[in-house]
Amino acid sequence: MKIATRTDERVRLMSEIISGIQVIKMYAWEKPFEKMVALARRTEINVIRKASYLRGLNLSFMVFAERTTLFVTLASFVLMGNHITAEKVY
Repeated sequence: MKIATRTDERVRLMSEIISGIQVIKMYAWEKPFEKMVALARRTEINVIRKASYLRGLNLSFMVFAERTTLFVTLASFVLMGNHITAEKVY
């Protein structure tokens, strides 16, 4: 949701700049508007980066938990005195 909000904000800003490009050029306001766009892009990228880190952490935890659960289950099965066969594992 935050990513969509930031992207919409940046796209709205760019649309306004494009629609008023003649005025911006006439008064030589390129640098201030360039800074505004850079700030909007930077905040959008920061939100995307945080979301990507969380997504990656969640995915790695899911994979780790799945493998760990399988290992603990099979180890406890063997420690209880049973023999592992492919049929029992699968």
